[in-house]
Amino acid sequence: MNSLLPIFSAIFYAGSQVLDKFAMFRRKVHPASYIAANFYVGFGLAITLLFFWRMPFSYELFRGNLWLLFLILVFASLAVNIAFFRSLASDDLGEIKTLDLLRGLPVIFISSAIFEDERNVALILLAFISSLAIVWSHWEAKHFKITGPALTFLLVGFVTAPINAVAAKELLRVWNPILLSLAIISVAAIFLTPIFLKKAPKMSAGNFFISGLSAILGLVGGVFMFFSYKYFGIIYTVLLMSLEPLLTYFSAIYFLKEKINRKKLIAFFIVLAAIVLAQVTKSGSGAL
Repeated sequence: MNSLLPIFSAIFYAGSQVLDKFAMFRRKVHPASYIAANFYVGFGLAITLLFFWRMPFSYELFRGNLWLLFLILVFASLAVNIAFFRSLASDDLGEIKTLDLLRGLPVIFISSAIFEDERNVALILLAFISSLAIVWSHWEAKHFKITGPALTFLLVGFVTAPINAVAAKELLRVWNPILLSLAIISVAAIFLTPIFLKKAPKMSAGNFFISGLSAILGLVGGVFMFFSYKYFGIIYTVLLMSLEPLLTYFSAIYFLKEKINRKKLIAFFIVLAAIVLAQVTKSGSGAL
């Protein structure tokens, strides 16, 4: 199994979120329409793959408390997605993705506290340094600079990120990563699509295509992330996926003409250095 899976995940997630910003700001797509189309396409893709792939789906996947962990994972994913789109409507994409890195802090501490196999001191330290660099990049005039919607996104992320990570790791002891990703988006779509369709004005075929492509990229990114959780651990995955905001940040500057911020640029290079050191540490130890 390729240890660079979280980087592949970061690439797909970054592509998905640049498309989200492009559709909502450049093409003026109504957020409710966009979200509804995104989940509608994701649901259709998931059902199609489940039907033709015929992956094993049995009671064992929900035995004990696994059914509860699955529902927790679904609703936590819903909460962070809704908060992301609300924040995206009023903030720069680069700003949002910089804040997104901070969600790794509670994941690092809680995962290492719960799971013995996550207690790699070098990786924990590198992940912590990366998160501190992001805090520094937002510190201006002796206070933490953040807008209202972005603050909501950050708070929701702080609560849901460790829940997502812990629930996913437990479920992946039994679930196939692909099946889990497809099941989550299917259940999420069942809950969200009817709600947003009621408020959604009609979309053009072009905008629907953009939303659908974003959904597909996000789904593939989620599959790679779950594979990495399963085989390489949460903290290693979180650290390498720090590359996602870096890719999104530069993509937003290049494609969407967002402004360059010197402190954020420095912070992202610190994150990149931490990722490189994590790879060196992993190669030197031979295992996580």
